[in-house]
Amino acid sequence: MANLDYIKKFSNEIYATKKDIEIEMKTPLVDGIWTQVLSYRRDFYETIPLVNYDSNRFSICLTPVISKKINAFERKLTGLLNEYSKLQRNYANEYFRRKQYKKILKYIAKKYRIDTQDTVLDGIIDGTITYNLPTDQMILQRYYACLDDIEKNYLQDITENTIGNFYSKLMGTEDLTSYYRKTDSNKYSGYNIGGVKLGAAPNKIESLVNQLIKFINYDNQSVLVKAVATFYYIYYIKPFENYSEEIALLMMKKVFAYNDFNELSALIAFEVLLTDRDLLEKKIADCQKTYDLTYLVAHVLSVISEDLNKLDDEIVESQNHTIRKELYQADEAKQDKPLYEEPSLAVNVPNQTLDNDKVPLTESEMHNTSFEKPVVEVEEKVESVEEVKVESEEKPILEEPKVEENLDKYRSSEEIQAYKDLVKPVQPTIHGSEKLSFSQNIAIANVPTGLSEEEASKLELHLMEMNPSLSHGQAYFYARHCTIGMYYTVDQYKKCVGCAYETARTSMNNLVVLGYYKKEILKKKFVYIPVKRN
Repeated sequence: MANLDYIKKFSNEIYATKKDIEIEMKTPLVDGIWTQVLSYRRDFYETIPLVNYDSNRFSICLTPVISKKINAFERKLTGLLNEYSKLQRNYANEYFRRKQYKKILKYIAKKYRIDTQDTVLDGIIDGTITYNLPTDQMILQRYYACLDDIEKNYLQDITENTIGNFYSKLMGTEDLTSYYRKTDSNKYSGYNIGGVKLGAAPNKIESLVNQLIKFINYDNQSVLVKAVATFYYIYYIKPFENYSEEIALLMMKKVFAYNDFNELSALIAFEVLLTDRDLLEKKIADCQKTYDLTYLVAHVLSVISEDLNKLDDEIVESQNHTIRKELYQADEAKQDKPLYEEPSLAVNVPNQTLDNDKVPLTESEMHNTSFEKPVVEVEEKVESVEEVKVESEEKPILEEPKVEENLDKYRSSEEIQAYKDLVKPVQPTIHGSEKLSFSQNIAIANVPTGLSEEEASKLELHLMEMNPSLSHGQAYFYARHCTIGMYYTVDQYKKCVGCAYETARTSMNNLVVLGYYKKEILKKKFVYIPVKRN
């Protein structure tokens, strides 16, 4: 293999360190190739505004292949979010959600060597277990509370308080007696991974965290790079006495959630990174030695991409599970229904009170009057089905009631005609029961139906590609609520997307600003009217 092939391989297929190249080529004599590898990478480095304890800035190496992998990863996430949104808030959603959270909590349990059962995890997710958990299992409940917070508040701004909020939940207290780490013992700044010191000095933690928050909110790097850099930085500076690894994972999810991957971010099992702790910390050490975060980005792409590929199947399984459950329930209902029911010969129609004093109906009363078929009772008891057949040949089981008998109850020919139109002959059936025929007319002949689900899904993806400022929830709602002449409300958005009212209001107002709706007030309530667009 020519040197150029080696250079590209060790920067694209494998983002290798010098030591990795020595192992791959089975020789320590790789100085020449290593120099050429660094020369090749130099053209693709981009610095980011995060520094280590020596004030050296970190960088990311975006070679063509790595950039392609990052874009593919984010496209995959977008596609999964679109599929997940179709589950909505039905049973399929709950089945998928429960399965993912149980998998995540098992990774955390494995880290702490907690032996737990599915029934306990189900209780934590359902909220039925709030007390009496063994002390060692409390971390599972608290970690789930953080995940639930990300899922429900994915649009909440990321600030210094976000990190403190996670720490507070993990500690199981709302009032923290202390915040950032105060000690600088060997447990932290003397903690070494591969000869590299991790854990910032206590007097630098606050400034480093503020630096990270600015990077998350204002830098123009891709979402994946921001999320991985956030994970690394929390892991590196270790801002708290405990739970720095958990907070690093939660902040990683929060970055994805805040950047339009919404509640799905909480359900992606980034916690799988903790299963091979030695490999993870090797990648972190490589980043710290070289100030190059690409080692960790490449590792995350490798590990998480495999898990994302499984999520497609998990979503399909959730949909199929729901279909099977619905069919099973339908079969149960059929089995519970008796094979033969005693025929009923009384037509139970709600009683209609007619004025015995023959007081003429007012116009408003006429509009509110429902002309329904009167109750007709048959006193004869039918002994058998055969008997019904014989009788039905001779005469109808029930004769059509004569309208003329009650005409004197009404005062106008229009009312009489309306009554005649609604009373239809009774059709006998083989079991002696009645079949009522009736017609129904509505004022609006053509009811607008909007787009089909398939068309709406295509429009939704088109909107997100055409206008990156749209969130996924906004695109999802608009694609299904864009019929000209209709009026939509914040409550509709809230129920459709499944978010908080304030989030729904903000989203609808943003759609107004972007020109998708115009906002008007109708009977003291705001409504949103689709604007015709090219």
